[in-house]
Parts: sequence; structure tokens; C-alpha cells
Amino acid sequence: MGRKKSKKVLIFLITLALTVINDGAVAAEFYPLIPLDSSLVGVEYEYQVADFTPRLGIACDLETKNILSYVSFSYQTAPLVWSLSYGHWTHQYVPGYHYQQGITSSLCYQIESEHSLTGGIFGGTLQRNEEKIRTGLIFLDYKKRLYFDWDREIKLHLITVAGKTRESGNSYYATELELPIIMGSFKIKPWLGYSKQTRLLAPYYDLRNLVRGYQRDEILGNRGFTISFEQQWTLFPYSSLPFLELLNAVVFTDAGGVLKSNQKAEEFELYKSIGAGLALKMGEFEIRLEKVYNRWGEGQILFGGMCIN
Repeated sequence: MGRKKSKKVLIFLITLALTVINDGAVAAEFYPLIPLDSSLVGVEYEYQVADFTPRLGIACDLETKNILSYVSFSYQTAPLVWSLSYGHWTHQYVPGYHYQQGITSSLCYQIESEHSLTGGIFGGTLQRNEEKIRTGLIFLDYKKRLYFDWDREIKLHLITVAGKTRESGNSYYATELELPIIMGSFKIKPWLGYSKQTRLLAPYYDLRNLVRGYQRDEILGNRGFTISFEQQWTLFPYSSLPFLELLNAVVFTDAGGVLKSNQKAEEFELYKSIGAGLALKMGEFEIRLEKVYNRWGEGQILFGGMCIN
């Protein structure tokens, strides 16, 4: 029954998207997915028809060799954006779970520039490695620029999610708070996270994603704190050659740690790393190549893309 219902939802969304496309002038755009900060390679296709925007996406996970896809449909009437999507795609709200398969509905309220609140619901399965868990959840994503003055800026980003597993009915939740501070070319990024785990579904934080220089699944926990300090400067500010004027040198240091559910606060251990590299800045996106050393002096080369907070 579940598979039949999922197929009906997918057919309905595709039909709705094609109907909207055929009813008006279409402005279509491709967005390639490059395996920088993830292992996905693929493409997303977006249509803009007045206030309606259907989207389709297909990708391959280079690590698991799984084929992922989704279809979504959004409607915008300022300051609100409503969206509905279905598919097997990446997951971003429950920490420690990489993929989701099911249906998501969300509503974004753009309060003002750099100030928004997004809330939504999800029903389906969450996936970590080969583990799949059926769940329903709600999420809130709040962003606000607290201060801005020329080259100085302070932002707040709060994400909270709560849900229940279908098999046991046990509840879980997770909350993350990030406070990026920019002072010219100097950046400070503190982060706090806390999650409640259940026997079947256990949100957790991977130190590798918080402090650069450590290995995946090496140090895990359901509570964490990190802080990052970074300095950038332009290498060729007056160059007329393509991309050279966008190239920055970067030096940074990270510090933080995580605690497991059975550990006390006094057992918190601080992990540190230090590194340097290059960043190619393209609007709100950076492509970075970094060399980082962890607390044991082990070196690691990192290459990936990231959005600028």
C-alpha cells in the first residue's frame, strides 16, 4: 500500500508540474550538481511560470551508487512561498541522517531582507548508510541578520526539528544555533547543537562536520559546541584575468567537541585544528582547497564548495 501511495503522489506532482508548464510561457534553467561538499553528481531543472515554479532533480551518489530523484512544486505570493515535494533526496534537518524518501510540505515567510522563517512537515523514511526508519516530523528554520554596517555583520541561524518514529512512537528532537560574525575579512562562527535520541532513531553530530581535519564517524555525540576563526585576503585584487580577482588566501583554526548521551558535561574534550588554503569566491558560493592539521598533527587535504553565511 505504501509504495502504491508514493507512486500516486509522484504521478500527481509530475502531472501538476507539466500542466503548469503547458499553461504559460516557460523560463527554464539547469543547475548542475557537482560533487564538492557531497558525493552527488547530477542536475536540477527549474521552470518559472508566473508565480509557479516546478522543479525536477536527478543525481547519482558516487559513494553508494544509488540513483536519487525528486519532483517539487512551489507557489510564491510575497512574502510567502509554499512548496510541496516528493522523492528520494538529501536530508538536512535531522542530524546524522543523509537521505530521505517521502513527501515534504513547507511554508517560507520572508519577513524582510535577511530575515525569514520556514516551517514544514515531512512524512516518509530517513536513511543513514543502509538503515531506513519510517517517521513523521516537523521543522522550523529561522534566519535573521542581527547587525549590519558596511563590512561588519552578525547573523543568527536557528534550526529545530521534532518527530516520532512510526514503529515505536518514540519522539526525538534536535536544535542547532549558529551565530556567524563578519568583521571585514575576519570571520568568527560559534555553533551549538543538542538532540534527544530514541532507540530506533538517534540524531547525532559528527565532529568531522564541525571541526575540520577529523575522519567521518570517528567522534560522534548528541551534544556539541564548536567555534571557528578565519581570515581571508584577496591575492590579485587588480587582475583583469578571469577568476584571478576572485581568488582569496585563507587561514583558519577550528575548536570544539561533542558529547555522547551517556557522558557528563565535565567529560567534554576540546578538539582543535589549524589550516590554510585558497577560496574562489563567486557571489554567495565559495570553492575551497584547504590543507588542515588536527590535534595529533595528522594532515588532510579538503576540497569542496560551501555557501557563505
